[in-house]
Formats: sequence, C-alpha cells, structure tokens
Amino acid sequence: MLGSVALSGPKTTLLRHCPFFCPSFSTFAVPLAAPPFLFLRYPFMKQVKIQIPSLVENIRVVESFIDNSKDTFQIEDDIYGNIMVAVTEAVNNAIRHGNKFDKDKNVYLSLFVNPNQLKFEIEDEGTGFDFNNLDDPTAPENLENPGGRGIFLIRHLADEVEFSKEGRCLELTFALHPGTNGTPEQAAA
Repeated sequence: MLGSVALSGPKTTLLRHCPFFCPSFSTFAVPLAAPPFLFLRYPFMKQVKIQIPSLVENIRVVESFIDNSKDTFQIEDDIYGNIMVAVTEAVNNAIRHGNKFDKDKNVYLSLFVNPNQLKFEIEDEGTGFDFNNLDDPTAPENLENPGGRGIFLIRHLADEVEFSKEGRCLELTFALHPGTNGTPEQAAA
C-alpha cells in the first residue's frame, strides 16, 4: 500500500536514500509499512502534505509524520503532546466517521509552518457533518456515552480550530510561542 507526500520549498537533498522520490514533481510515493518520514530534514520547507488510505493502522504514519516534524521544525515539547493527540484524533475521525473506513478513500494531512505557528489541515473524502450541532460530552446525559469526545478534546488542545467544506476539512493551529495564538500582531502585543 502506498501513500504520497508532496513537498514545497527550495530543492533539497535527502538525508537518506529514498527510491520513491520523483524530483521533477517533488513527490514521494511511500510504502506505508515502513516509517516514511526519515527524510524530513529540510530547513527552508514551509509546507508538507501527505495522503493516506483510510485504514486505522495508518495512524502510525501520522505519528511518524508528527515526530519527524517536531525535529525538523524545532517544535517545543510543551506543544508537541497537544499536536500529537489533536492531529491523530482528527485523522482517526476522518478515517472512521468521514470516510467510514473505506480504504479506497484517502485522508489528506498538510502542515503549514509559519514563524509563530503551525497549521495542520486534515481533510477526508466523506460527506461532511454539522460541526455546529455537536452534543456536549461533559453534559450529565452524555457522561456515560462511549464516544463523542474527540472534537471536544481537539478544541481544548489546539489554539484555533476551524472547520470548512461542510465538515470534511479541519484546520488546527498551534502557537509556537507560549502566550500567543500564533499571529504576529498578537505576538507583538
């Protein structure tokens, strides 16, 4: 099974040989059974995108992606945990609820790096959902429900959460500097 990774930024070389690299398109076809993100050591890259089939076992690919992004973009430990939990939960939701475990549908994960913030965008190929009308998992009548806490958790871990495309796309923003939401105007205030 293959996923793909698209890189944008100046031309760079790989730290390790990757037989799946296509230099003319800056795209990788990655065997999902192996840790595919050993090559993410690009100091000037500002955007990374991956595409994975909707299989729960591909969560480990996302975890590898986040681990390597932490090293590549010098993500501090205090926000790393929030990123790992929120992004893997969002991808899990996209696989389970968005694409309904259909392995022929993909989940797209993008990382956009700015000086003060990281933005992760998670998109599925499902029909979407009404993200404005979700049950409160902390309400007494919902405390015994086995599910329904993922988006609640994501909203508490990310600095900003924004849905689009009728709920098929979720953008999570994490400030790189404590006490800001990542915008230069607020960092200067």
